[in-house]
Amino acid sequence: APPPRRTLPLRSADRSPPDGHTGTGKTHSMLGYRDEPGIFTQTCQWLLEQIDAINIASTGAAEDGPLSLHVRFEELYLGKVYDLLDGRRECTLREAADGSLHVRAATDVRDDGRVIVREQRSVAVASSGDLAAILLKGLEQRAVGTSSSNDTSSRSHAVLQIEIVNRALLSARDAVLQADALVHPAGRRRDEVMVDLGLNGKLVEYRKDDQGKHLMTATCDTENAELSTEEWFALHARLVAEAEAATAEVAKLSADLKRARAVEQRLVARGPACLCSTVNLVDLAGNDFDKRDLSADHSLQQRKESNHINKDLLAVKECISGIAMKAAKIPFRNSSLTRVLQRALLPPNNEGTTTLMLATVSPDAAAKISTINTLRYAEMVTGRRNEQKARWPTATRSRSGGQKPWKTACDAKSNERQS
Repeated sequence: APPPRRTLPLRSADRSPPDGHTGTGKTHSMLGYRDEPGIFTQTCQWLLEQIDAINIASTGAAEDGPLSLHVRFEELYLGKVYDLLDGRRECTLREAADGSLHVRAATDVRDDGRVIVREQRSVAVASSGDLAAILLKGLEQRAVGTSSSNDTSSRSHAVLQIEIVNRALLSARDAVLQADALVHPAGRRRDEVMVDLGLNGKLVEYRKDDQGKHLMTATCDTENAELSTEEWFALHARLVAEAEAATAEVAKLSADLKRARAVEQRLVARGPACLCSTVNLVDLAGNDFDKRDLSADHSLQQRKESNHINKDLLAVKECISGIAMKAAKIPFRNSSLTRVLQRALLPPNNEGTTTLMLATVSPDAAAKISTINTLRYAEMVTGRRNEQKARWPTATRSRSGGQKPWKTACDAKSNERQS
C-alpha cells in the first residue's frame, strides 16, 4: 500500500520502525523485494512528488534554489554506528548543547591545525531509481548473518534519513562547518599561552615549603634561573600580548560562527514550511532468543549479535514504557539505538513529530508465543495497555470488593478473636 497521503510535515522527524520476531518480514516490508517496492522506496517517491509540486508553485525557488531530497543511510551494529554510504566508516554520536544528537563522521585534522568535523555523508536523490541504487550500495555493506529461524537475517538496525533541503541551505551548513573548524585551533593557541602565563608556566614557579605554605616565585628569581630580570619582563610582555591577540581572535571567530548559524536559521525561517523536515525510516533487526549450541555453524560472534539485538529492543521497550507511564527519567542512554530514536520518541519543545511502528507477525503456529509477545508490545506502544492498568490497578484488584488481600485477612482474624 502507498504511504498515507497528507501534507508535508512542519520541521518534523517522522520515524517508522518495524517490530517483530526474526523472519516475519520486517526487512521485506521496509526495503521491498524484487518488483515489490518497500516503504523506503514508496515514501521517497511520494516526497519527490510533493516537493515537485511545491517547486512549481514556490516563488522563492529562484533565490535559494529548488527543494530537493538528500538521504543518509546508517547502520547500528553491536552498539556502534556505521555510515553505509561512506564505505561503512565508523561514526560517532555527538550531543549538542541543546540536547540534540548528531551523527558525525571521522574528524579530520588539517596541516594548518584546522579541525574539520565531517558530517555524515548525504547523497542527493532525484528519482526512485537513485534511491534504489543507494539502498543497493548500502545493503551490500550491511551486517547479515544467520538467526535461529533463518540462514540469512539482518544482524543490525538500519536507519534511512530523508531530508528536504535546498541549495542555499547546503551552502549555509558548509559555511558553519568551515567557521567552526577555525575556532578550535584558535582556542587551542589561546589555552597554550594561558598555560605559559599560569602557575608553573614560563613566568611563575609554584610549590609548597616544608611547612605546607604555598609559595609563588618568579622564574628569574629561582636558584637555577635561566632568565635574567630584563628577559623575564620581556617574556612577560610578549606572552601577555599573545594572550590578548589569541583571545581577540577567538572572539572574532566565535562571532563569525554565530553569524553563520544565524544565516542558516534565517534561510530555514524564510523557506517553505517543509524545509529541513526529515523522515527517518528504521529497519530493526528481529528479536532472536537464540538457544542454539555453539558449533562450527554457530559461532560465539553470532550469539553476541543475538544478545545485543535483544538488548537494544529491550531498551526501546523500556523507553516506550517509561514515556507511557510518564516516568521522571527515561533510560535513553541504555543503548545507541534508543539514543538515535530519542528525538522521535520524546521530541524536545513539543515539536511536531509523528512516530509510526509496524508490527509484523508470523502465521506459523510454532511462532505463537513470539506473535503474542509482538502484539502485546504493539499494544503497549499505543498506550492502551497502560491505560487499562491505570484504570484497574493490580495492587487493589481482589475478590474482596477492591480491598487489599492482607487487610481482608487481618479483619477476619480480628473478628475471630472478638468472638
